[in-house]
Amino acid sequence: RALLSLLTAVLCVGWWLYCSYFNNAGRRADSDTSVVFWNVEHGWLGWPGIIDTLARYDPDIVGLVEVRDINAVRDADAEIRRYWQKAFPQHEVTDLKGGMLLICRGRITEVSIGRLREGGRYKHARLETTGGVLHVLIVDIKSDPLMFRRESIAEIAAIASKIGDEPTL
Repeated sequence: RALLSLLTAVLCVGWWLYCSYFNNAGRRADSDTSVVFWNVEHGWLGWPGIIDTLARYDPDIVGLVEVRDINAVRDADAEIRRYWQKAFPQHEVTDLKGGMLLICRGRITEVSIGRLREGGRYKHARLETTGGVLHVLIVDIKSDPLMFRRESIAEIAAIASKIGDEPTL
């Protein structure tokens, strides 16, 4: 019985690792806007590997959560932002407030952050892209299988509904 439990645990961990990381960028038309959202888990895969993967996708918009290394001091935020700006020189890069980073090929005109009642947080940005104005909500909802996320999702829906008729991701 113990061997069966161990084998099941190993298979579950293997499946989780396999399903947690995909690297299959598809082709897109020139008129498409490509978006990548990634919870980078404080750089668990290593920052150079994350940047290489993002560069292969060549996204117009990147939303990253859990960007700040948990061992980094707050004063390192400016250095981390410069690091990402150097990696994506054709893009604008937001600050790291809320531990979230937005990278955009276009102009970031407004940024705000907020907390959700259930322990999550969000960053709302207004972008000016070649396709026009676009609002982006980057959301990091606390992940706990024993916690319902309904209230957090309802909060995000309420924030998105206040944006109006402008396109929103």
